[in-house]
Amino acid sequence: MNIFKERFAGKTILITGATSGIGEATALRAAAEGANVVVAGRDEQRGQAVAEKIKLDGGDAIFVKGDLTNENDVVRLIKTAEGKFGDIQLFVNNAGVASDPDRVDEYSTEQWLRIMDINVNAVFYCCREELKHLLKHDKGGAIVNLSSVAGVRAFPSACGYVTSKHAIVGLTKAIAMEYAHKNIRCNSTGPCSSSTPLNINSSLAYGRKLRQLIDAGIDTEEYIDEWMCCGKMQAPMGRDCVADEQAAVILFLLSDDASYITGDQIVVDGGWVVY
Repeated sequence: MNIFKERFAGKTILITGATSGIGEATALRAAAEGANVVVAGRDEQRGQAVAEKIKLDGGDAIFVKGDLTNENDVVRLIKTAEGKFGDIQLFVNNAGVASDPDRVDEYSTEQWLRIMDINVNAVFYCCREELKHLLKHDKGGAIVNLSSVAGVRAFPSACGYVTSKHAIVGLTKAIAMEYAHKNIRCNSTGPCSSSTPLNINSSLAYGRKLRQLIDAGIDTEEYIDEWMCCGKMQAPMGRDCVADEQAAVILFLLSDDASYITGDQIVVDGGWVVY
């Protein structure tokens, strides 16, 4: 894929969940296009490795460890990033998790609260502090929130994930409407079928669910039919997406080339939702 060298020269991009998958791909590509990068995440070893790779390739990056469900950690993240790079105008809120494949009547309160805390509350905390930073510097800016195709349609046995990703689309639209007059843009992307640790872990969770059903003597056919209610095994393009393809869209939305796009949800799914 094409790299637009110097597209983000002199700019800093803060990316949460940047220790693997789409977040890591976005961090590496952003650095290749001239940006300073703030790598944020929980895994210190992986996060430091991403930052070091950027520096070895001639870029500048720092890793900031934190739990984004903790408001104080989010405040510290922004302050640390500002202390290193000063005015930051570009943000990617990528951190998120999937949930176990349980129907609504099977879904535990613990699982519900966990996925809302990570996928919704943490993104809200980040957006709030990012907006405070952008308003303080008063130079405009752009935020991209990671939703999912689950933010525009429903999947069976995924009520928590579907709800959380719809919430991100709503939050994105609310921010876009409230801050457009300050030249602050906010968009979201909707990945699908990406070859990332999140999707791998999700597939493993479905396997565990089947094993639990079998061990309990429950016929799995009904569950499998429900999971495959749309008959979809793959996107029409006939392959999974690679993380760098998602990163390309995220960085386009942050760039000046998307200067009149705000409040939108760009689905990056190989045609998944059109059939």
